[in-house]
Amino acid sequence: LRDVYKRQALAYSLRMQDKAVGAEFYGGWKATEDVKVNDRLVTAWQLLFLRSMQLRGRSIPKNAPANALLFLEGSQKAPGGGKEFDKSELGGFSYDAAGLPVPLISGAGLCLMGAYDRQENRRNLALGWLERNRPVWFGPNFYTCHFFTARAYAREGGRGYSAERAQYFSRIAAILL
Repeated sequence: LRDVYKRQALAYSLRMQDKAVGAEFYGGWKATEDVKVNDRLVTAWQLLFLRSMQLRGRSIPKNAPANALLFLEGSQKAPGGGKEFDKSELGGFSYDAAGLPVPLISGAGLCLMGAYDRQENRRNLALGWLERNRPVWFGPNFYTCHFFTARAYAREGGRGYSAERAQYFSRIAAILL
């Protein structure tokens, strides 16, 4: 029975992936069917789901994660993309392709670029941005931001986050109690 639910969840996820043309849409997922714009955070969670299914032996069409990663990476401030941005933004990811980089999407971007073995130079740019713009320990996106960022740092070897990572669970307990 659980296998049936896994197959259904995977089929639903793949069916809901946006197939529209254009870098702002193609490959991403929306938060709900009513929303017109794809969401990079929802796309990050879907990519994590697809990777989890791959690691469990499920067959995933190669274009599904590839297109989703292109959508996610479309908001990274990187040289050669034809976009102008302030040099302090170099390596960061934003919710939309033109916006300011934020730790939540930058952490998710780095985490998933690592999980899918994307270009090392782009991962290094993201790691550098996160080193300069560490996530805060409060706010509405606290858990999600640190969920992705802690995994990204563990995989990529971020130097500046190690002391914070060691305090992660005690800080969560202090916030929740």
